Formats: sequence, C-alpha cells, structure tokens
Amino acid sequence: MVLDLQVIRRSASTAPYTWTIGGLHAGRNLDVLVLGTLVGRTPAPFTAHEIQDDVYQAPGANYGGTVNPTGRYSTYFYCPTAPWDRQCSNPFVPFSYTDAVLIAFGDDTASVDSHYVFTDVAAGEILRVQHLATDTVVSFELLTDVDADLFSSQVPGERFSTSDGSGYIDLQTNGSIVSRETVGDLLVGTITSTGSDVTLSTTTAGASIFGNTPVADDHRVTGTVITLTAHGTIGLVAPTTPT
Repeated sequence: MVLDLQVIRRSASTAPYTWTIGGLHAGRNLDVLVLGTLVGRTPAPFTAHEIQDDVYQAPGANYGGTVNPTGRYSTYFYCPTAPWDRQCSNPFVPFSYTDAVLIAFGDDTASVDSHYVFTDVAAGEILRVQHLATDTVVSFELLTDVDADLFSSQVPGERFSTSDGSGYIDLQTNGSIVSRETVGDLLVGTITSTGSDVTLSTTTAGASIFGNTPVADDHRVTGTVITLTAHGTIGLVAPTTPT
C-alpha cells in the first residue's frame, strides 16, 4: 500500500498541530509519504447580502405557486421573530461577514511545523514512513508491528502475512522520531532524523533491536541523540574469523 498523507486545516485556531493517524495495515509493504501540514486562517470574501429562497405550494388549489415564507434572507431561513438580517436569538446583532465559518472557504495556505502520531502501523514486509521536505519540521511518534502476522478483520481466519524475519522498517524526517515496536523484534532498515533525536524501543520480553543476526552495513540509525531500549539484544556483531 502506498499512501501520500497531508493535512489541510482551515481554522482561526493556533493550537499545536498534532495529528493522530489510526490503523494502517498492509499484508506486504506499507509506504507512507508525509507531505506535512497546510493551514489557512483568512475568511473567504463574501460580498452577497441576501439569498432568494422560494417556498412552493404543495399539491392543491395553488399548486406550483410560491407561499410564505418565500423571501430574501441573509442569515437564517426562516426566522419569523427577528428581521431577516439579524440573528434569531438576538435581533440586535447583525450578521458578521468575518464569521469563522467563512474561513473554510478561503484559499490562503501556509506550511507549518507538525507532529504526526501513528497509533497502529503494521506491515508484513517493509514498513516505510518518510517526510522528505525541508520547509517545515515534522516529527513522528509511532506504534509499529514490523514483519507482522496480519489477519483480515472481516473474514475470520484469512491471513494476510506471516512473520518470517525478513521485514524491516525505514523512517526518515527532519524532526524527532519516537518509535516503539509492539510485537517482537524491531527490525531496522534505515532510520534517520536529519535534525533531531531518535528514540527506539521494543515491548515484548526478549525482543531485540536490529534482530538476532549480524547487522548489515546498510541497516543504520542516524540522529542528533540516539536512544535504543530493548528487552533483548541491540544488534549483533559477527565474529571475526582469524586469518
């Protein structure tokens, strides 16, 4: 499964931009490209003042003709207790053309830093999550199952993948990376933060990071500060054969 992921938020809020992504499962490879976050806060221009609403007579003597409350409305349809250009709840408050709802229809955007939380990411073979752009900082937090045993949630007993020790995880971004393997060994491919820290851990008793075979040269972790916490081994150096 290949997924390009981008969040576009149109809101006046300036709250932290943290996005939680639910379950992503692939029986073989899962490749997620995080494009970052775009934010817009400017309301769309709204120059009209009134909308004509026509209410038609139901079948009867005047079928097809317009009846009350046909008219021109600028805020609410239909509000018989207040002027048509006032709020029903408060006839002294006119409609505001800077209403926050109009932000949803604007077209301004700006890239912002953001934090992506992946609560359940699993793949039978390769699991890859990357953010390659450099205009904003994007950090990752993940709960993973690499080289996973996956079954269908709709068809009982249907297996999508079988753990065989051949899978691995690739992660790359310019923010921090915190990744926790929830089942078995954390089989690392290449994990890179180009500008911050990397924290990796396992949860299963006896589970290792890098697995229980000698680490290949192209399997590596790169970051400002690297923290590895495993219940088993962390890598394995192949013995040197005397010559």
